[in-house]
Amino acid sequence: MRKTALLALAMLILISLHAQTFARTKETRDPRTEEGFFKPSQTKPPNTMNCVHNYNNLLLCISNWGFFGSEDGGQRDCETGLSAPSGEFPAGSLVEYLFQGALWIGAVVGEDTLVSVGADGWQRVNELYPCGEAGDPKCGIIKASNRPSDPAFSEDAKSDLEYYAVYSDTLVDARYTPDDWDGRIYMPIGVEVAQRTYSWSVDYAQDFILLDYSVKNIGLRKIENLYVGIYSDGDVGHKSIGGNDRASDDICGFLQTSPSALVDCPDFEDTIDLTYICDADGDPSNNAYDYRSATGMLGTRVMRAPGQDKKVSFNWYQGNGSPQLDWGPMLDATKRIFGTGGQGTPEGDRNKYYLLSNGEHDYDQIYSAYDFSDVGWLPPSPVALTIANGGDTRFLLSFGPFNVDVGDSLQITCAYVAGELLHKDPTNNLNNMQRTYDPNTFYANLDFRDVGENAIWASWVYDNPGVDSDPTDGIDYRGEYCLSEVDTVENPGAEPDTAWYRGDGIPDFRAATAPPPPLLRYETKYEQAFLRWNGYITETAVDPFTHVRDFEGYRVYWGKVRTSSAMARLESRDFDDFKRYRWDEFKNAWATSEPPLTRDSLQQQYGLSFIPEDWLCANTVGTGFEADGKSYCFEATDWNQSIEGWLDGARILSQTGIRKTYAEEIDEGLILPILDSTIAEYWVKDIDPRTGDSVLYHKYWEYEYSIDNLQASVPHYFGVTAFDFGEFNKNFGEVKGIEAQESSPLANVVELWAINDAATVAGRGLKVEVYPNPYYGDGQYIRAGYEDRDKTGFVDHSRQIHFVNLPAEATIRIYTLDGDLIKQIDHPGTHSDWDSKVYWDMRTRNNELVASGIYLFSVESSSGNQVGKFVIIF
Repeated sequence: MRKTALLALAMLILISLHAQTFARTKETRDPRTEEGFFKPSQTKPPNTMNCVHNYNNLLLCISNWGFFGSEDGGQRDCETGLSAPSGEFPAGSLVEYLFQGALWIGAVVGEDTLVSVGADGWQRVNELYPCGEAGDPKCGIIKASNRPSDPAFSEDAKSDLEYYAVYSDTLVDARYTPDDWDGRIYMPIGVEVAQRTYSWSVDYAQDFILLDYSVKNIGLRKIENLYVGIYSDGDVGHKSIGGNDRASDDICGFLQTSPSALVDCPDFEDTIDLTYICDADGDPSNNAYDYRSATGMLGTRVMRAPGQDKKVSFNWYQGNGSPQLDWGPMLDATKRIFGTGGQGTPEGDRNKYYLLSNGEHDYDQIYSAYDFSDVGWLPPSPVALTIANGGDTRFLLSFGPFNVDVGDSLQITCAYVAGELLHKDPTNNLNNMQRTYDPNTFYANLDFRDVGENAIWASWVYDNPGVDSDPTDGIDYRGEYCLSEVDTVENPGAEPDTAWYRGDGIPDFRAATAPPPPLLRYETKYEQAFLRWNGYITETAVDPFTHVRDFEGYRVYWGKVRTSSAMARLESRDFDDFKRYRWDEFKNAWATSEPPLTRDSLQQQYGLSFIPEDWLCANTVGTGFEADGKSYCFEATDWNQSIEGWLDGARILSQTGIRKTYAEEIDEGLILPILDSTIAEYWVKDIDPRTGDSVLYHKYWEYEYSIDNLQASVPHYFGVTAFDFGEFNKNFGEVKGIEAQESSPLANVVELWAINDAATVAGRGLKVEVYPNPYYGDGQYIRAGYEDRDKTGFVDHSRQIHFVNLPAEATIRIYTLDGDLIKQIDHPGTHSDWDSKVYWDMRTRNNELVASGIYLFSVESSSGNQVGKFVIIF
C-alpha cells in the first residue's frame, strides 16, 4: 500500500533510480496480440467483488481479484454495501490484523521472468481479474453454505460459509494493468485461479479460514519454475487508531511447532510452520490492556503444496519511503540489488520473482539488531534497532518450483489463523528495547498457545486424522498417530489407545459441526422483544462428520454490542436425555458408542420407576445398573432443561423462557411431527424475514422467546444458537477433546430496538415521541451506554435525540422557537435506526452543535402531520 507518509522528494529519488536502472527491454512476445488473451478493445470494467467471511470469530474480506483484506475498509462488502472489515479479530472488536494480503504467482514463460499479483502492497498494482464486465453474475463471487437453514444452502458445500470465485491474469489493458516498474508492458503468465474459501462457526474452528486455490495453465505453452506465494501486510491495531500509526509498530515472525492438543500424547510437538504478524506491544493504555488493545496475532499456514522436494521461502521486509528503513534480511550468497535504494520492497517482476524463489527462511524481525553474518546473512541495517522495534512490516510465504503443462492445474491450500492473548504483560514493551535489547526475554513473555492450537485444528479440519478419505483404493490408511501410555501393572492386558494427529493426505474440508442455527423472526414493542423461530431444519439436520442427528437444544444470547464475547446467555433448553455408558472389563473403564437416550426411552426399557440420576457414572466404579448381563451408568446430557420437565416422577411443562409455541396442543397429541401440508391445523403462516414473503411453518417445531424491561434508547442484539450432544466416537471425537458443539450467536444475530415497530404504530395510531426529553448535557448518558457506544471519547460527536413511533415513511423537521428550520431528516434514511425510529445528532444543517433551548418539531407523512417540542439543557 502507498502510505500517506511518503514525501514527494523520496518519490522523485525512487523514480530517478528506477529510470536509470531499468531501461525498456525487448520482449520475446506481445501478449496483446496473442490468441487466448483479452484485447484492450474488448475489455469493459471487470466484475470485481469483495465479500466478508462473517460466520465466525475472524472477519476476513476476500475478493475475486486476487487479494484479501479490505485495505483499511476501502472495499465494500458485497452483501451489506458497507465498508468491509479487513481482518478483524475477534469479530466485533474493531481490532484489525490485516491491511491487505494477496496471491503472488511467478514463473518463467519462454525467455520471460514474469510475476502476476493480486496486489503488490506498494505501487497499487492489481494484475488478477475476474471475467466479464461489472454486474455479470457468472463472473462474481458465489456464496454457499452447508446449513440447510441458510438461504445459500448447497448440498455440495463443505462449511458453514464458503465463497467461490474464478479470476485470471490475462487482462491486458493499460487501464487496469499498466506498464510495470520494469519499464515494459504488462506480461501475463497465462493462469486461471479457481478460489474457494471456507469458514466454520463452531468453537474450535471459529478462529481460522481455509483458502484453497487451483492454479490452471490456460496459456499456449508450458509454464516452468512456477512459484506461488501468499503476501500479507498487517497494520495491526484498533480502527480508532490512524492507519499509519497502526502500521508503525508491527513485527513479523515464524512459529515452527506447538504443543500437541492430543490428550493421550502430551509430550508430542506438532509442526505448524506458521508465519505471523502482530503488534509489537499489544497497544496498552496506561500500562494496561483495554478494548482497543491488539493483544492477538494473525498468521498463515500452508496446508497443501504438491511435491516433497519443493522450496519453501519465508521473507519479511519493511516498506517505507525512506530507503534506510526499506529493509529485510538477505543472505549474502543470494543477495540482490533491488535498485530502489533499499533491500526491502521488491519492485517489478524480476525482484518479486527473486523473493518468491530465493529459498530463504528469514530470522524473526525482533532479532534484526543481531549480526548473523557468521551464518551467511548480510550485516544488520544501520537502523536495526528501529526495525527490530516494529514497523510497516509485510511478509511473503512462497513455495515451488512447479512445472505446469497446458491445461493442467496446481492445487494449493493455506489457512489464515488468528490467536488471542499473545500479549499478556503490558510491561513487556518493545519500546524499551533500544535501552535493553533483550529479544529472548521479550519472546519468553509471549503466549503462542492459542494460535498454536488453532493452527493444529485448521490442519485437522482440512485433513481429518484417523479417517480414510478414499476407502475405494483398497488401502486402509488413516494418517499418522501416537499411542497413549498404559499401566499394565494396574491393568494387565490393557492396550494403548490410538491418537491420530495427521490425516491421510487427502483433503476433507470437514468439521464436526453444530446443528444449523434457526432463522430468527421477531417483533418489538416498547421495552419488549419477541423472538420466534422454526426448528425443523435445525433438529433434523445430519452432522456431516458423524452422520447422525445430534441436535440437543437451543440457547438465547443478548448483548448491547455485536460481538460473541459481549453477548450473555439468557436461556438454554435441551432434551431430557442421558448418555449411557457400559463397563468395559478389558479397558477397566466406562465406555459408550451410542447417541444419548431420552428418559422416556430408558423407562420403556427399564420400567417407569427407573430414575437415571440414581446411577450417575460419577458415583459408580465398575458396578452400576445391572441389565442384560451388563453393568451401566448414566450421565445427563447438558442441563436436561426441557419443555417437558419432571417433578416427583410426574411430567410437567417446563418453565424455561424458551417455549414451544404450541406446547399444549403437542402434549395433548393434537399436533404431531408429520409433514403433511394437507392437515391445515398443523401449519401457521408468517413472514420469511429474508424475502418478506408469507410462508407456512410447521407448528410442531415452532418456538418463541420474549424478554421485558429492555432499554429503549440503545440497540439490542439477539442470537439463538443450536448445540449438539457432542461426539460419542472415541476414534475421532474424544481423542481430540471435541465436546458438544454450539453454533455462534453471531450466525443469526438480529439487531432490535425495544420500541413499537411501524406496523404497531399504524395499527394503534400511536403518536410520535421524543427521548430523552429533556436532554441533559451532563446526563451521564455515556456511562449508561446510551451514547458513545464505540468508545471514541468524542462526546459531542455521539450526542443523540431519538424520535420513535414514526410511520414507515416520514419527514421530520426541527425548528427553533423563532421558527427557523435547523434540520430536516428524511425517514427512512441515513439517520434511521429502525422502521419506526430515527435519531438526530443534535447538529444543525451547518454541522454546528445546537445550544440549550426549547425546540419544535413536525412530522409529515401520508398518515397525517404531527407537531411537538423538546428541551435541550447543557
